[in-house]
Order: sequence, then C-alpha cells, then structure tokens
Amino acid sequence: MTIRFMQQIVTLDPESKELLIKAANSSNRSQRAEAHLRLMDHLVKYTSINGIYLHGKAGNTNVELSLNYCSMLADNQQSKRRADDAGRRIKDHLLRFEYIAAIGRTFER
Repeated sequence: MTIRFMQQIVTLDPESKELLIKAANSSNRSQRAEAHLRLMDHLVKYTSINGIYLHGKAGNTNVELSLNYCSMLADNQQSKRRADDAGRRIKDHLLRFEYIAAIGRTFER
C-alpha cells in the first residue's frame, strides 16, 4: 500500500506563532514538526472546530500530511480555506494542550 503525502500550508496569527515557538522549544522539535504533530492530533480528536479565530497574520508554515489527513480539513477544494482551518486547529490545540508526546498523548494546560 502506498501512502501519498502533500504539503499543506498553514496560516498562523501572531498568538499562534508565539505559542508554537514556545511549544517547539520546550519539546526540542522544529516548529514544522510541532505543527504537524498537533494538527494530526487535532484532526483525530475533533471533527470540527468552532470559536477559534485567527487575528492578523504572522506568516505561513508548511506541514506534510497524508492525503487522508488533508481530506479531513475544511472545504478540501479551496487551499486558502484549508490553510486557515489548519491554522485554527493548531491554535486550538496549542491553547488546550501544553505538551504533546505523540498523537493521542497530550497534557492539558
């Protein structure tokens, strides 16, 4: 079985970027690896997201996801909507969980 991957752009606001930097530094992972792990964990745990908004824009980062995970992001046909959904999911995860060891192994704030 071949698993296909694609690059997913993630939009981050200043608050998310700061939280991601702190989380990546405390876990000794790169920001990209931290974002990837948190996005995958959020996609597994939650089917949708409400009440989390991105305020401003601090930049984009890329994460590599399997096509199965990419299809779980909102409105799979529009890349900007997927990037925003991925950013909102990462922000929600960073606000909920202080640390993540692996998918399914998180520690709440």
